[in-house]
Amino acid sequence: MAEKTDSESNAIHETHEEPSIVSSPQSTRTGPFIVFIARSSAYPSHLVKQEWLLESLHRVEQVHLQEYGSLDSRSVGFIPFVQSSNRQLPTDGEVLTKLSVVFQNARDAGCGVIMVISGWDGLTTHDMSMTKISEVAQGVDVTLRFYVEDLDDGCRYFRDVKLRDAYGVLREDIEATDENPSLQAFAKYYKGIQACNAAFGVVRQDLNELSYRRNTFDRPEDYDRWTCSNCGMVFKDLGILTNHQAEAHRMWSSEE
Repeated sequence: MAEKTDSESNAIHETHEEPSIVSSPQSTRTGPFIVFIARSSAYPSHLVKQEWLLESLHRVEQVHLQEYGSLDSRSVGFIPFVQSSNRQLPTDGEVLTKLSVVFQNARDAGCGVIMVISGWDGLTTHDMSMTKISEVAQGVDVTLRFYVEDLDDGCRYFRDVKLRDAYGVLREDIEATDENPSLQAFAKYYKGIQACNAAFGVVRQDLNELSYRRNTFDRPEDYDRWTCSNCGMVFKDLGILTNHQAEAHRMWSSEE
């Protein structure tokens, strides 16, 4: 295995020291800022998802380093976050706050930004969120580098799309054509995932309306009075009634 260059080692070291924060540019490097982004939905556990996403981003970073080298990058950071892709990114939330810092540092340093994103929906599929990202990135050359799986061969590849082009397609200012297959794929999968999530939301709402009350009943005026269906005795506590039925009527008992 070839020995890593100083620039490669520095890129990895910076990421591991500050995995989710991109610091101000203090070096003389000439390459872009690189920030690795991964998103997941909010279930089952926020903490578990964060740890899993960080591990995933470390893997993506290593693949990216093998594919592109260090790119003489000035800084490398991780932004793992937990949120549905169809939900709008909060203006004062973690993701937009960190990206704003990245873009401002890039302006100060006079360099571009590469956002390495795990999956077509690894950042957002919310149009207003894309608008906000474009606004805070004004004056910066931003590349969205999606790390995605090819459905034909099952392998993962990096696909580059300029932020201005992605935003232009969503605004229908430009058209994604065969001349730019990565932009064409972005438009296809962004809108496809967005539509699927929206349809799932409608189905989930319909399902909730049909079934969410399955264990809910209107309380009667005497809801604090619980009557034994076997002997008619009345109790003020459901737990006492349950114990009574188990002891007096051998209900819920494992004994024969």
